[in-house]
Amino acid sequence: MGSWAPKEGSSADGSNEVTRRVVRVSSRIPPSAASHTRSRSGPTDDPAEEVLLGEGGMAKVYLGRQEKLDRAVALKRLGAAAPEPEAIDRLLREARITGRLEHPNIVPVHDIITGPDGLPQVVLKRIEGDTWSALLADPQRIQGQFGAEDVLAWNLEVLMAVARALSFAHSRRVIHRDVKPSNVMIGAFGEIYLLDWGIALDLDEPPSQEQTEPSGTNGYMAPEQVGHHGGALGPWTDTYLLGATLYRLVTGRPPHAGRTLVDRALECADGPPEVPDHVPAELSGIIRRALDPLPARRTPTPESFRREVAAFLTHRAARRLASRGDRERARAERLRHDATAFESHSLAADLAYRAALEEWPECDQAQRGRSATQALRVEHALESDDLRLARRLASTSESLPASLRERLRAAMRQASARAEKLERLVRDADRELGHRARGLFGGVFLVFWIGFWGTVAFSPPSTVWPLVGFCLGVLGLGLGLTRLGAPQLYENRINRTSIAVVVSGLLLLSVWLVGAAQLGLPMTTIITGYLFVCALFTSGMATLMDPWGAVSAAGFAAAFLVAATWPTSLPFAVLGGNGVMLLNQLVLNYLRGRRGFDSLPAMGSLPP
Repeated sequence: MGSWAPKEGSSADGSNEVTRRVVRVSSRIPPSAASHTRSRSGPTDDPAEEVLLGEGGMAKVYLGRQEKLDRAVALKRLGAAAPEPEAIDRLLREARITGRLEHPNIVPVHDIITGPDGLPQVVLKRIEGDTWSALLADPQRIQGQFGAEDVLAWNLEVLMAVARALSFAHSRRVIHRDVKPSNVMIGAFGEIYLLDWGIALDLDEPPSQEQTEPSGTNGYMAPEQVGHHGGALGPWTDTYLLGATLYRLVTGRPPHAGRTLVDRALECADGPPEVPDHVPAELSGIIRRALDPLPARRTPTPESFRREVAAFLTHRAARRLASRGDRERARAERLRHDATAFESHSLAADLAYRAALEEWPECDQAQRGRSATQALRVEHALESDDLRLARRLASTSESLPASLRERLRAAMRQASARAEKLERLVRDADRELGHRARGLFGGVFLVFWIGFWGTVAFSPPSTVWPLVGFCLGVLGLGLGLTRLGAPQLYENRINRTSIAVVVSGLLLLSVWLVGAAQLGLPMTTIITGYLFVCALFTSGMATLMDPWGAVSAAGFAAAFLVAATWPTSLPFAVLGGNGVMLLNQLVLNYLRGRRGFDSLPAMGSLPP
C-alpha cells in the first residue's frame, strides 16, 4: 500500500486553506458539546486547547466542526508528531475499509482531509456516548439511562447488533479481528457502533507481514490469531471474538484474562474455557461452541451466533412465562378448596403456559406445566361433580394421565347410569305417554261396562256366573287389545300401574261375585256389594295414579250408601255411580287434551 500524499495544489505546511476550513477544530464549541466520558479541554487550532475525545495505539480523536453543514464531527489523526509512513498507511487503510462499510452499527466516515501539519486526518461521525466496557462496569446506569429492566437481555441485544455489523463486514470480505466491549460505543439514545477497524483484514488484499503476525487483544483473541491450532483467519475468527465477548458479559472477565501467548498455546490444546455453573445451560452451550479452538467445529458465522443468542432470549422469555405458570399452579393447588380462587389461578397458569409455548413451542417446562395444570383442573372438576367441565377440559388435553382418564371414564359411566335412571323415572311418571290410547280404550270400556251393569241393575240374572264371565271376558279382551293396539301403554310405569289396577279391580270383583254366591247372598245384595268394590277400586286408582280418581270413588261410595239404605233405588244407584265415573273421565280427558297435565294436580307418588 502506498503512502498518503496531499492532493495536487496542497502542501504539508498548510497551503490548502479550503480543505482545512471544511473541517477544522473550533474554539467555539462549549465543553458541554463534548461526550461526557471524554476530555473536556477546549478545542482550538492550538493543540494545547483541543478537546480529546479518545485515543488508541497509534491515533487520537479530537472534537471538530464541519462548517459547511454546521455540525460537530470527530477528527482522527496520528498521535506522533512525525509518524512513520507505515502508520499513515494504516490510518488511511482503516479509513478506506470503514468507509466501505456503510451500516447502522458502524461509524460513518465522512472524509479524509489534510491537517494543519500536512498529515491526513479522518473525519468521522461524532458519537456522544460511552464505551460498552464502561457501561458493563455500571449495570445500574444501564437500567437508569436506557430503562433496561433486564440488563442481561439489554447486553445481549447490543451483542447481536455487533454481530450484525460483523455479518455486513464479512459480506464485504472484511474481518474485524479486535471485537471487544471497549471497541463498541453506545450512544446516548441507544445507538450501537463497532469501532476501531485499525487491524481489520481485507480478504481480497494480499496480507502484509504485520497483518500475519499475532494481533488483537490477548484476553479475547482466537487461537488462529496467536498462531496456534492453525488455520487461516476468516469469519470464524470474529465469531470466536463474539463468544469471548459473551463470556465477558456473563462472567465479568475475558476468557483468557491474564494469559500470555505461551499460556494461550497450552490452553487451546485443552478445548474451550470452562463456563461457570451459574450461566444458563443454553447460553453456556452458545459460548462453548463459539470458543471452540478448532474453526471447523466452531459456530461458523456471526449470523449463526446472533441467531443462537436471539433464540436464547426467546427461550428465556418463554421460561419466565412458564415459571409464572408454575407459581400460579402452585397457588391453585393450595386454594383448591376455594372454587373461585382455584379457577382464577389455574386459568392464569394455563394462559402463562400457552403464552410460553407461543414464544417457544418446544419449551419442555411449559409443556409439562400445562399438562399438570390441565390434569389439576380435570381433578378439581371431578371433585366438584362438574362432569361436563371435566369432559371439556379432558378433550383439549393430549397428555392427561391414564389413571385420570380412567377415573373420568368411570365417572362418566356412573353419570350415564344416573341419567338413564332419571330418564326412566321421568318416563315412568309421564302421564302424557299413551294418553290418547288410554282415553280410547277407557271410553270403550266404560260404554260396555255401564251398559252391562245398567242392564244387570234393572234385570238381575238368577246366578252370578254371567257377571263373572263378563268381568273375566273384559279382562282378557282388554289385555289382548291393548297389547296389540296400544303397546306404548306398557312402556312406562304409570300406564302399567293403570293396567294393573284395572286387572286387580276386575279380579277383585270376580272374587266378590263368586264369594257372595257361595254365601248364598241375594242378587240385590251382591250388586250392592259391586258398588262397594268399585268404590275400593277407584280409590286405589286415586291413591296410586291420579288424585282425580277420588271423584269416581266418592260417586261409587255414595251410590253404595244409597243402595244399602234404600234397596229399591239400586238400579238408579248403579247408574249414578257409573255415571259419575264416566263423567269424571270425559271431563279429565277433555281438559288434559286441551290444557295438558301440568295445569292439573300432579299424580300421587309412585311405588318404588
